[in-house]
Amino acid sequence: MTRNGAFVRQCSFVSWSGTVARFDCDAGMVPGDYNITCSIDAAVGTKSGTDKDSPFAVVGLMEPCEIGFCGGGPDVGTCIDCNQDSDPFNRTDKPATCWTDAVHFDCQDLDPSIYYGAPDICMNGVAENCVSDGPCLTRWDGRLIDATTNEPITAPDGSYRDGVVIVDGVSYVALDASFTINNLPVGTHTVLADAEGYDPVSGVFDITGTPIHRQNITLSSAVCSASCSIDGYCAYECIGQNGCAWSPDVRSEDIAMVQAICENTKSDIYRRFNNTHYVRCCAGGFVPVEALRVPFSIQTTFRQVFPHTRTILGVDGKFYQLVSLAVGGKD
Repeated sequence: MTRNGAFVRQCSFVSWSGTVARFDCDAGMVPGDYNITCSIDAAVGTKSGTDKDSPFAVVGLMEPCEIGFCGGGPDVGTCIDCNQDSDPFNRTDKPATCWTDAVHFDCQDLDPSIYYGAPDICMNGVAENCVSDGPCLTRWDGRLIDATTNEPITAPDGSYRDGVVIVDGVSYVALDASFTINNLPVGTHTVLADAEGYDPVSGVFDITGTPIHRQNITLSSAVCSASCSIDGYCAYECIGQNGCAWSPDVRSEDIAMVQAICENTKSDIYRRFNNTHYVRCCAGGFVPVEALRVPFSIQTTFRQVFPHTRTILGVDGKFYQLVSLAVGGKD
């Protein structure tokens, strides 16, 4: 709108009534003559004078567009379909414009399954939600299986053994040899599985299928050493394997007690068997307490310290000393 050749203001569109579009230009106007120019898309109309409320024609626009359409077709005065796929999105009751906000906007107006907020079909190459084509997620259910028995891994007492499954660096507990991993993206993953008494297994696993992927992981028993240990810890299921056997001085009636004392203890550790002997774990034999005593003396800068009694014992990997000293001829 101009007055005396100077631009005054741009009027705002209000509504359509039949074939008449109403614009609001009142705010701040003063009496006088105005030249009014109105355009809808490529169609333009002009008017001069002060009777701003009387309608005038906009050349080229024959009629307002229907709901769901807007002006701006290839020919002046034609309407284009704002909602060609007839879904609830990109509809409008303002014929001169189509919605462009994220609430109503349809990024693909030829497919009713595609619009902002639509449920996405994962990894199909199409962003149904107009944002991104997200990954497919699955739940991985599985068990840790013994390679020899083809059954869930077990402890010496026959119970199912706990383990751990590490997927892409994230650890999950395999309680009673079973594990469940939720919301895992479908695809390849680096996996490591481990359990006490078994050798760890690692590799790249191809996780497929939604909503549930089922796949077990097979573990092989750790190799028993001749010291009757697995990974350095006493394990009495090793008896009879790889040269593992009870020491000849362990009587049959002592086996149960030695096993109870040494089970899961580190190899080559001495533990008290009775008042007179220690047992060398894992599979024996017995060592008299006296055999673990060694003589020693302590020299100070002032005087000689003479030992009367000395004992050094290696018990559970620690050394214990019992010393009675005579200093200057007095206890």
